[in-house]
Amino acid sequence: MADLLFTTLFYLFALAGSVSFGYLVLRFVYPEIRTFDKRNKLITIFVVGAAIFLTSLAVDYAASGQHVFQNVLSIL
Repeated sequence: MADLLFTTLFYLFALAGSVSFGYLVLRFVYPEIRTFDKRNKLITIFVVGAAIFLTSLAVDYAASGQHVFQNVLSIL
């Protein structure tokens, strides 16, 4: 049970970080993001951040396999 809790918290923390990283990427790639209204900016940042997060999950799964992918305590 603790493993599931820590795994969930780890991936939620990674998702939150990817959203802010998504904004950073958008600022460099698409500087006009600053001119968007707040709602469109948040949606765009979330989509880019989620895409980065899902890509990193896919790479993690492909590189380490399912047994490590679902067990964050083995990383810590």
